[in-house]
Amino acid sequence: MGADNLAQFHRWKRWQEVAGLMPIAVIERPGDEDAPLSSKAAHALARYRVDESDAPLLLSMRPPAWVYLHGLKSPLSSTSLRMKGRRQA
Repeated sequence: MGADNLAQFHRWKRWQEVAGLMPIAVIERPGDEDAPLSSKAAHALARYRVDESDAPLLLSMRPPAWVYLHGLKSPLSSTSLRMKGRRQA
């Protein structure tokens, strides 16, 4: 999920159950990098956070497990890319 989703993950219906279903990779997004990691969900799941260096092992971990991935950032919006794809179809 994108970091913007982590920031509001606690608003999802039964979000704790979702976190217990599968390991989660959170991708850092451009903008306010502090908000996602200071969110209610991030605090509630803090003890299950995996170090970024262990990200390749995430899929083999028992949930809840999550990692926050830093890296190259793109200013492109998923929504705008989907809309562009629909106009071209």
